[in-house]
Amino acid sequence: MQELPEQARKSMIDAFILGGERTPVQDIRYQFMQLTDVVIRALSPAINDPFTAINGINELTTGAAALARRSRVADMREDEQGVVRLIVPTAGIGEILEETVGHIAIYAAGDRFVMAALRQILDAVDRDMHDAREREILARLRNELDRREKAKSGG
Repeated sequence: MQELPEQARKSMIDAFILGGERTPVQDIRYQFMQLTDVVIRALSPAINDPFTAINGINELTTGAAALARRSRVADMREDEQGVVRLIVPTAGIGEILEETVGHIAIYAAGDRFVMAALRQILDAVDRDMHDAREREILARLRNELDRREKAKSGG
């Protein structure tokens, strides 16, 4: 086994950010989770601030649409010979939608304006959902919003 030259070793070490907390640079899911938390808190009975919730959902819509437009990156990175050398799990748009729309819907069913804002997230990403798994998540979330609204309205 050959040892890396000093400059290559330094470059490799500099490619990592180490710390005690997650950062948005390291994990895009973290940004979505933080904003989802704000939205859910705004919908809590103690705060009851649907305006703040809708503003947060609008920000989620912007972020989700931008993420959906990006090209999908494979988790497995291969060398020139096709041998997997690195596995870098990335958050997919489907997972982000489940963790945002799916969680917020639990608390939002009583407010038709908030539910409409959640539907806007799904509409904003719709055209950029290409694979079958992403389309299935989108359909499931739409059904979940319908189900929660019907249950809340007694229908």
